[in-house]
Amino acid sequence: MNYTNRLKEKSDSLIGLLAGQCADLEVLFDLAQRETAAAGQKDFETVFNIVTERAMIGEKLETYQRQIAELRSFLAGSESVYESSSLTARINQLAEQTLAQDAQTKVLLNDARDETALELRNLATGKRSVNVYLQEMQKGLSYNESI
Repeated sequence: MNYTNRLKEKSDSLIGLLAGQCADLEVLFDLAQRETAAAGQKDFETVFNIVTERAMIGEKLETYQRQIAELRSFLAGSESVYESSSLTARINQLAEQTLAQDAQTKVLLNDARDETALELRNLATGKRSVNVYLQEMQKGLSYNESI
């Protein structure tokens, strides 16, 4: 097989990998949006399930990246095949959108954590107050006939 044919075959493989990567990034972005919504509703079980799904997609994306890197090294003199792809632009856009969505989710989760910590402190204060009250009830106010 001559160089031109190998170049075409590798270019087609690269486009196929980019298309697969783009499809998985679409799913990842959808999951990121659902994760943000779940965090906003304080549905942490759903957040956990989505994080698990995202981890599996992340592993697939790492595989794509390794394969793409190998093909890019072969196509080193033909970078225009990779860089001019509209798939590449969409991949970059999805990555940016997913990162922005994750930033929103992080704010919501941090707020929920802070709110929960405050509620726990208030609960501990209330528990201490009730315990003090109950201890005082046992000590001091019994009926005294001498009064």
